[in-house]
Amino acid sequence: MIGPLQALTLWQPWASAIMAGAKRVENRPWAPRQLLDRAPQPLWVALHASPRLQVEPWTSWEDLAHLWPTCPGPAGPWPTGFLGLVRFDRAQALEAAPELEADPWASGPLCWTVGRVLELPAPIPAKGHQRLWTVPAELVPTFRELYRLHHPTPSR
Repeated sequence: MIGPLQALTLWQPWASAIMAGAKRVENRPWAPRQLLDRAPQPLWVALHASPRLQVEPWTSWEDLAHLWPTCPGPAGPWPTGFLGLVRFDRAQALEAAPELEADPWASGPLCWTVGRVLELPAPIPAKGHQRLWTVPAELVPTFRELYRLHHPTPSR
C-alpha cells in the first residue's frame, strides 16, 4: 500500500459478499491498468458499501442464498460505509479466462479476482463515489494500521 489509497463503492449485498469471502470475483466493464497487465500488480483498495441494496436483475435472493449460505437476506442487516481492505490480484475478460467460466460470480465483461480481504472491526461511515476514488486522508491511517496488523514487518 504505497501512495494514495483508492476506494471502490459497491452496492449491497455484493460488498458484504466479498468481505465474507463468498464472492471472489467483481465484475466491471473497466479495470485499472495494473490489473490488466500480463504480469498484473495486486491492487489494495478500501471497500465501501453503498446504502443501496439491489439483487435483481443479476440474480434472486434464493439463488444468492445457494451461493452464499450465510447471506443475511433482504432484511439484512446490511452495513454501509467502509468495510475493510480488498486485494484484487488481476482483471481479465471472462471469455479469455476459462478458469472463471465455472465461477457463478463471474459475469464480466472484466472479472477482477479477489485475492484477500481484511475486515475492519466496525464499518466507518462515509459517502461513496463511482469508479475508483481516493480515501479521505484522515481515514488512511486506519487502513494502514489494518494492513500492518495482517502484514507485520520483519524485526531486524
